[in-house]
Amino acid sequence: MAEISRLDGDGLLVRRNKALSWASIAGQLRVELDKAQTPEEIGRIFARVDAAYPNLHAHINLSPKYDYRGKTRVGLPISVYPEEIKEDGSIPTFRIGGARKEFFSTDLRPKSGDVLLSINGRTIQEWAKENIEFCKYPLASQCHIEFFRNFKMELLSWNRSQKLSIDVLRKGETLSFSVPITLDEVSKAPHDNTQTCRVENERYLNFQLAYEGRNLCAYESKNHPAVAVLRLNSFNYRKDNHPIQSISEDAREFEQKYWLRNKSRLKTVVIDLIDNYGGDKSLAWLSTFLAEPYQEQWVEIKNIKELQSPDWRKISFYGEAAKEKHFHRFASAEFLPPIPQFCPPIGNCSEHLWPVREKPFMGQYIFLLNHDCISSCVGFAWTMKNYLKERLFVAGIPDSGDSTYARAYIQGALLDKAPFYQVTTTPQAHGSHARANFSGVFQQAVSISMSTNARGEIISGRPLSVNLFLAPTWQQTPDEWVSSLLEKVLVSVPR
Repeated sequence: MAEISRLDGDGLLVRRNKALSWASIAGQLRVELDKAQTPEEIGRIFARVDAAYPNLHAHINLSPKYDYRGKTRVGLPISVYPEEIKEDGSIPTFRIGGARKEFFSTDLRPKSGDVLLSINGRTIQEWAKENIEFCKYPLASQCHIEFFRNFKMELLSWNRSQKLSIDVLRKGETLSFSVPITLDEVSKAPHDNTQTCRVENERYLNFQLAYEGRNLCAYESKNHPAVAVLRLNSFNYRKDNHPIQSISEDAREFEQKYWLRNKSRLKTVVIDLIDNYGGDKSLAWLSTFLAEPYQEQWVEIKNIKELQSPDWRKISFYGEAAKEKHFHRFASAEFLPPIPQFCPPIGNCSEHLWPVREKPFMGQYIFLLNHDCISSCVGFAWTMKNYLKERLFVAGIPDSGDSTYARAYIQGALLDKAPFYQVTTTPQAHGSHARANFSGVFQQAVSISMSTNARGEIISGRPLSVNLFLAPTWQQTPDEWVSSLLEKVLVSVPR
């Protein structure tokens, strides 16, 4: 945890907004580590360190000996959902979403709608507070959505070695149940990229597919002839047999086959970014939608000692010569001053801007967002808002605010003699993912930069404010929630 503190660029900025400090979390987990009896117990504590480090680009990989989950995941025959998430982050009521009757020996079992009062004798309010502390998202409201997932991932005080019991409230009566635990084998289904767009009958009611790209699809409705809904589901482009292989190709196809012939008749464009986890930089889409030359987010890179190595800098700076020059100008600063995350191909990196298309769309934009807009999705959303201002209406749940630019790996190993451990660091190359060395314990990714605007004002961990906050209720499917969100924003749209 001390090494994370030394390297960290922005994750611990978010940590400051939580009830427990990083030092308090360290003290708590140190006590747990002293009590650990097995390699798996040690590994779970390191996983809790990662969960308490609020950066969605930072993930831990445990070597097989210390991987407390191995090839299985906890399965529970119940589901739990927050009844209603409020923007202020107050702890919601949690309800049982359903229970599989074949796992319970009698007809008396948890039922959909039961209010969850406690787990293993501990109130749900206490569990929810702990979940906020071991949640990678910056807002309490976002963490409440992740509660049941984090619980099943064994990132809170419960794990598979313990029994599980719940108390629920049903029609004024408190009922107690023992909940069976199953361990399910992890299977990785092959990625199906044969159908990139769906007929969204439930997600966009009365809208029909009008254009199909790779990661962007357009939908139109006779009820709203001046409105287009664009589902931009990812900025990631896998190398496969799809005819569109890059974000620039995707944007070009969209412009030629849909945008040029339709944008003049449209008054409102809804862009659905829900569950867009990012991927490649979003510049091609920004150039398509913005009306003036622009620069994306800026970055301040922490001047850690490892940057004295040219090889480190080459990886951390994405090979950009402008950032190498920037480093030598400010080599004594704690953080290198702000510089654009992505330098235009010509001109001075800090002064020249990225170009936009001719005859841009000048109507109203609406974003549908949730907390799983991460990485380059955050950069896209922030840049659009920064330039469009009131022309962009944001609805749903705030994004993650996590657009981390530069990262490093910490690798930890245990030794047979003093100091009994070894910690090494390596830069994380663009597009790589942590893979633990089997002779060690873990490999942990850490942010070594923070995102800012041109003035150096920190925007890391600060999600966009939403004009209309609306989270899914406990009974809604994801598509039903999006449908209700779209319906609300279209009420104010002229037909």
